[in-house]
Amino acid sequence: MFRIVLFLFGAMIQAIIILFYVGLIAYGIQRLPLFTIHGLSKKFILFLFLLKICAGLIYVYFSTHIIKAGDIMMYYSDSQLIYAHLRHGDILTFLQLSIGLNNVPVTENIASTVDSMGFWRDTSAYMVVRFNALVNVLTLGSGIYANAVFFAFTSFLGSFLFAKVLAKKLQAKTSVLLAVFLTPSVWYWTAGSHKESLCVALVACILYSLFYLIHIKKFIAIILALASFVLLFYTRFFIAAMLIPSLMAYYMYRMKRTWHPLLVFTSVFIALGGLSYLTPKILGIPNLVDAVLAKKQLYEALDNGNTAIDLGVYEESYLGIIVNLPQALFNTIVRPHFLDIHSLFLGLASLESLLITILLITALFYVKNCSWDQQAIVFLLLTFGMTYLLLTGLIVPNLGAILRYRSVALFFLVPCLVYLWTRKDDLVA
Repeated sequence: MFRIVLFLFGAMIQAIIILFYVGLIAYGIQRLPLFTIHGLSKKFILFLFLLKICAGLIYVYFSTHIIKAGDIMMYYSDSQLIYAHLRHGDILTFLQLSIGLNNVPVTENIASTVDSMGFWRDTSAYMVVRFNALVNVLTLGSGIYANAVFFAFTSFLGSFLFAKVLAKKLQAKTSVLLAVFLTPSVWYWTAGSHKESLCVALVACILYSLFYLIHIKKFIAIILALASFVLLFYTRFFIAAMLIPSLMAYYMYRMKRTWHPLLVFTSVFIALGGLSYLTPKILGIPNLVDAVLAKKQLYEALDNGNTAIDLGVYEESYLGIIVNLPQALFNTIVRPHFLDIHSLFLGLASLESLLITILLITALFYVKNCSWDQQAIVFLLLTFGMTYLLLTGLIVPNLGAILRYRSVALFFLVPCLVYLWTRKDDLVA
C-alpha cells in the first residue's frame, strides 16, 4: 500500500512539474520576439509546440511500455546517478560528471558512480546522459516524462530556427514551414529523449547562426555556430563531419557566384572524396571503407529483431562501397515498402516512405525554377540529407532503427523538396 501511495505521489509531482514547464515555455513563445515568423500565427506556433510535447511524451510511453527499448531508460538512470551528487550537496562532482570530460581516467570521487553507469565510455550516448542530468536540476529528478518535455522543446526550438532560415533565405511559403514541423516521422522521432532531438536542434542552430543571426549579430552568431558544432561533434561526430562538405561548397559558391552551384557542389564532393581515398593511403591510417565496414559489423552483431534486413557482404574497397550506394538509398528512402508490412507501425511508415519517394523523384525537376542563390541553399540541404541517408543505409541492417536515424535527414530534406514543389509554376531567368 505504501508503495502505491508513493508512486501516486511521485506521479502527481511529475505531472505538476510537466504542466508548470509546458505553461512557462508556452508563455515564452507567446511573448518572446524570437518566436515570430511570417506565415505562422502565434496561436498556431503554440499549437505546434504542444503537438511536439505530445510527441515527446508518446515517445517515452511507447519506448518504455510497448517496444520496451532500454536506451532512454538507461540514459535517464545514469543521469539520476549524477544528479544524486547534487542532491547530497556535492556540486563539484555533479559538475564534473555533467559538463566535464568523460571517457578519461577516473578520479576517486567519481569512481563508484562511473562503475554504476553504462555510458561513461560512449561519448555520443553520454551526451544524452549529460542533457538529462542538467535537466534534472529543473525537473528535480521527478521522472523521465518531465525530462521528455525538454527534449521535445529542444527539437521544437530547432524546428523553429530552421523554419526561420527557410523563410529568410528562400522566402518559403507556409506549406514549406509546416513540413518542418509536421512530417510524421520527423514529428515523432526527433521529439524523443534520444540523440535525434539534440542533433536536429544543433544542426538547425548552426544554420540559423550562419544564415540568419550573422546578419544581425555577427560575433554572437559565430560563437553560437562554433559551440553548436562542438556539441554536435560530441553528440554524433559523423553528422558534424557530413555537414562540413555541404557548408564548404555553399560558401565557395557564395564567394564569387560565377560558377553554377551544381558545378561547385559536385566539384567539392569529388575533391573531398578523392582526399578521403588518398590521405589514408599516404599516411597509412584506416580509411572511410574501414570505418563503414566496422560500423556495419557492429550493427549486425546487435539483436535486430523482426525488422532486420540483409545488407549483404561488401567488397573491402571504395568500389565495393560505391556499388552498394543504390541499395543504401533504397533502404533509407523506399523502405519500409508494402512488402515489409507486418504491423500497423510499419504500415504507416511504408505510406510515408512512398510519399517521400514520389516527392523526391518529382521535386528535383523543379530545381531549374530556382535562382542560383536559391539552388545553393537547396543543394546544401539535399547533399547533407542524402549523404546522411546513404551512410545510414550502408551500415544499419534494421528498418526500425533506420526510421529513427533517417528522421534527422528528413528534417532537412522534406521541407527542401516541398519548397521545390512550390516552385513548379515559377520560371527564373
